[in-house]
Amino acid sequence: MGKSMCTKLSVTKTGILRAIICILFTLNANAFDTKTFSAINTFFKNVNSNLELTNEDINLFEQNKTLSSFVTRTHQIQLPYFIFNAEKPTDEYVLYVGGIHADEFAPLYFSLQYLMEILNNPSNFNFQKNIIFIPLLDIDGFLSGIKKRGYPFRNNGGGIDLNRSFYAFDQLPNYQSTPENELVIHLIKKYAPKFWVIPHSSINILDFDGKKDEIATKWLDDVFQATTANGGEAIPIKDFRDYAPPRSKTNWSIGKLANHLDNVYSLTYEFSGPGEYPSPNDPNRYEIITRRKQLGRFEDTAWIAETYFNYYFHSMNVALFIEDEL
Repeated sequence: MGKSMCTKLSVTKTGILRAIICILFTLNANAFDTKTFSAINTFFKNVNSNLELTNEDINLFEQNKTLSSFVTRTHQIQLPYFIFNAEKPTDEYVLYVGGIHADEFAPLYFSLQYLMEILNNPSNFNFQKNIIFIPLLDIDGFLSGIKKRGYPFRNNGGGIDLNRSFYAFDQLPNYQSTPENELVIHLIKKYAPKFWVIPHSSINILDFDGKKDEIATKWLDDVFQATTANGGEAIPIKDFRDYAPPRSKTNWSIGKLANHLDNVYSLTYEFSGPGEYPSPNDPNRYEIITRRKQLGRFEDTAWIAETYFNYYFHSMNVALFIEDEL
């Protein structure tokens, strides 16, 4: 139901019925409303973070968003995204997908804060390419987790990991994933972005997927060099992995999709966390990884994400082909 059903209308009764259902379903869906923004503000306040959306911020969000026809299944929210046009006309696009895992605090904070910086200070950003910006893909997991445990879930409201739910859409035209994944695939089909940027935590690497050529090497090296420009530690380039069952065309990570298409450049920008990343045989591995990802849930470490934002703001601009002044 989350996938846009408003396609070609059939003259059959079934086609008419589906069209009616599509219209009613969209009318009954909710946009980001006061309650949603309030939940975002309350959460960040509760984990001692400095992020707070003012009324002016919310108005800018509402005025600039593009409201999709993809509706989350649990909270029935129409997923929003933003289009920022390049300074000079171009058909090149960069796709930014924030909040695939809503429980990863550093990229969650970064994506929302970064969006508000663009909306509040557009003159500070010189876009070399058009930007497709999704600030929080897993809004269901965010809201459901806060309601049930005071902290976002990794998975969406239905318990599905969005970064294990992509698929070979070019080979499976009748397959449907979650509404969230279908939004991303819709944007890929519509705009054909050649560069993808997906923030995560907390492995502390720049992980590349997709087409490997001189353009990829130059792009990655530019992003890497920029990680130290504002006083942060270098985030190393590492060919990590993508996730997919062997010989399957479904249940993929977005990195696996990039490798499958082989005509895009995809960067997983992995922030760090407190302490060292645990070894595979560490008996406390799960707990350590969770603490590194979920800054603020177990201890007062939300400020680390705020520090990362200052350190790596310029580097993210480089990743998105945005010229700025240091």
